[in-house]
Amino acid sequence: MDPRTLFSKISPRVKSTVAVVLLVICLALMSSGQTGPALTTTISGPYSFKDTPIAPSYIVTLTNISPTIVSSINLSDVLSASDGAYLIGAKPSQGSCEQGGQGITMLNCSLGSLDSGASIIVNVAAQMVSGTITLSSSASGIDATGSAFSSTPVQRTTVHGNPPAGTPVISISLSANPTPKDLVGGRAGTLNWTLQNSTGVRANQLTLAMVIDSRMRIISSAVTGSNAGDPVSCTAPVPGDQGANIVFCNIGYLGGSSGGSGGTSTVTQLQVAVNYTAPVVSAQTTLLATGYLSFDGSDSSNPTATGQVRVK
Repeated sequence: MDPRTLFSKISPRVKSTVAVVLLVICLALMSSGQTGPALTTTISGPYSFKDTPIAPSYIVTLTNISPTIVSSINLSDVLSASDGAYLIGAKPSQGSCEQGGQGITMLNCSLGSLDSGASIIVNVAAQMVSGTITLSSSASGIDATGSAFSSTPVQRTTVHGNPPAGTPVISISLSANPTPKDLVGGRAGTLNWTLQNSTGVRANQLTLAMVIDSRMRIISSAVTGSNAGDPVSCTAPVPGDQGANIVFCNIGYLGGSSGGSGGTSTVTQLQVAVNYTAPVVSAQTTLLATGYLSFDGSDSSNPTATGQVRVK
């Protein structure tokens, strides 16, 4: 029998039921098409360091590529190494991360919700001991349909030794000057950092991670640059927060021209105001504030700056 003839003999009630079933199936198929990963993950950071130990830092960026909001976002950062390297800490532009420290090679961050097209930046600082390390980041969350999703992990490997062939190699100077040099308990002080690229070749996606003695409470951070267009932003830990006392400064580029090379160099000065809150000690104590620079390239000068503040 012709299928059209057979369908004409079906009662209207059955036809209506069939239509509803087909509609439900179509909606289910449409929904299933929306359950793929709604977030993309990227990592920028250093390719290599010749001298170790050192503390490389990374920028992990999560972007919502779906047309709707995503929620319950979790980021997992895992450090792979064979020589005792560990994660010092992580600081997100929103949400919170677990504490790092010696022996810790995985940190989870709860990042909340993210609108369509928006991004979250998570700064991650690691302690490189003597060998190559690899940072792996993956994200998960809930999409607009209420379905759970996870993104494919991305990695950035930092080698101990010469950089891979074709890696941009730039020499960048970094220096620190504490004011005052003698800091009495409870007295405010300022750490002045100067960062300069004098090669004429632009360095991209820089992160300066300043690890400040945990006995010093960070009040605020301010940034001034020789060029008003320097794309610099700094984030300091909230006073009283537990964990690593780190100030992260992200710099879109340093030196060179908008085309990536040539032009005059730029100097960016980073000022971090700190306040010593530990009990006054009877003996002199040296407080250390060490800055480590990382970027998408390799630094021939391997800059490390240490500012010392004397406590009497």
